Amino acid sequence: MNSLMSFFKNLILKEKSPHRLALAFCLGNFIAFSPFIGLHTIMVFICAWVFGLSLPVMLTVSMAINNIWTLVPIYVSDYIFGYWLSHNFLKLNFTNLNKILLTIISWLPTLFFQKVHGALDCTKHFFQETLGLPKPCLWSFLIGGNILGLVTSLMLYPIIKRLFTKLIAQIDSTKVV
Repeated sequence: MNSLMSFFKNLILKEKSPHRLALAFCLGNFIAFSPFIGLHTIMVFICAWVFGLSLPVMLTVSMAINNIWTLVPIYVSDYIFGYWLSHNFLKLNFTNLNKILLTIISWLPTLFFQKVHGALDCTKHFFQETLGLPKPCLWSFLIGGNILGLVTSLMLYPIIKRLFTKLIAQIDSTKVV
């Protein structure tokens, strides 16, 4: 336990800026809610490099939020929120976009398409039978994941910045004594 605490203490002391630590935390949170399955780690490395934020903070937050135990609830909430927002609230129609997506998928090699088609059937069954949603929609998933990530990150920023400000002050005061 002490080694874990010293790890986080060193992590905070390296950055020293509550603003940059909070930005790294919130960007890691956004990436965790991102609907781009399988690209989270790559996104963390690219964002840390491009924005010059703390890679360990972003990676820790992203992996702590989106892991093997939380993956399904996060993606289901992404989809349900996106479905509600796009179909019920905004009344958007994705029929033409879905046709374009299916056309692109049909161009894929046959073997790969059969695997994707089987996974899509399983997903369709899960959403229709288990969740009671009428029709799976990729666009709902993409919209929901990005908006939930953005909203939760914006809500967390002031809280996390204040937390890091207090932690840095506490660490500095224990250093002096």
